[in-house]
Amino acid sequence: MSTLSAARVASPTGEEDDCCEVVATSAGATLTLSGATAALGRHTFGCWARSEGPGSLSVAGGEGEPTSSSWARVERTFDAEGPDLVIAFGEPGTYHLYESKLEAGDFATGWTPAPEDVEDEVAGASASLSVAIDGISGRVSSAEGNISVLEQTAEGLEVTLGTVGSKADSAAAKADSAATSASNAAKTATNYLSFSSSGLCVGNYTGTLQGNVLLNSSGMQVRNGSTIYATYGASTVELGRNSTSSTVKFCAGSASVSAATNTATFNSSKRLIVGGSQGTDVGLGTSKTDIYGNIVRAYCGGAFRQLKPVYRLYNPYDKCYLETADSSEASSLVSQGWQQHSSNVFYAFK
Repeated sequence: MSTLSAARVASPTGEEDDCCEVVATSAGATLTLSGATAALGRHTFGCWARSEGPGSLSVAGGEGEPTSSSWARVERTFDAEGPDLVIAFGEPGTYHLYESKLEAGDFATGWTPAPEDVEDEVAGASASLSVAIDGISGRVSSAEGNISVLEQTAEGLEVTLGTVGSKADSAAAKADSAATSASNAAKTATNYLSFSSSGLCVGNYTGTLQGNVLLNSSGMQVRNGSTIYATYGASTVELGRNSTSSTVKFCAGSASVSAATNTATFNSSKRLIVGGSQGTDVGLGTSKTDIYGNIVRAYCGGAFRQLKPVYRLYNPYDKCYLETADSSEASSLVSQGWQQHSSNVFYAFK
């Protein structure tokens, strides 16, 4: 006994397709195709066959053809003695038959659909074509009504395309400008900037590096090559570093140095003014000197104060010293043999 059904499997070409699936329940089970041979005489049956396990099948009483899990071509030419075609299966199991074809004659030809199947397909295609033609007719009339709308849309599209073209030209010009700027920035970064573990160095790298500035977490250094001339840090400012002939100049003839509340200023009046936390200015001017070139006037408390020289004299006889602010007394003692020590003259406010 056997059962016949349709199954979808991988065909001999590897593509999925429909085939006949026969389940033989016992050895020698048969499948009878009633009325297959409409006329007596010479016929040829051909198909692709395979089984899930080792098996065999015979057509119209012929010798058994071995089958396996791989597709194999089976062909059998015989003399039909009745209207039925019988296929026998030697072993129980599941068999697949693909592109089975029975035809009159001695030769098997390639598989083609049955004539009645072709006629049914033609009839169905004709009906579908008629429906499609009716639909096309309706769409044509609708399309004619839309043509005028499309013409108006096309005119508007031309105007829009012109605007888009202008904007595209403007965007292209901006892109060119941006590309130029980016190129210049890249050249600047390459020729004048260098970043390393020491920090960011700004200088001319197109040749031998000379004057440059190094910036890092410690502050800023002004250098010639790698020689440091000045440093600016959080707690220390150095000017003239690594140089024995540096000169520090300030604008407008004035200079000042300050630390907290203490200041020292050299101004355009040629006065050095020192200010302390007590708010009193003490300074020295250069407008008056003695015969030795010593300064004899001081600036104190916001006004000039006259300084009076104090003379130091030495008595070579008793080896004693005398200091006096009286110039007449100093001159008298000198005439009596005392010695004046000019290097020991100092000044005091009057």
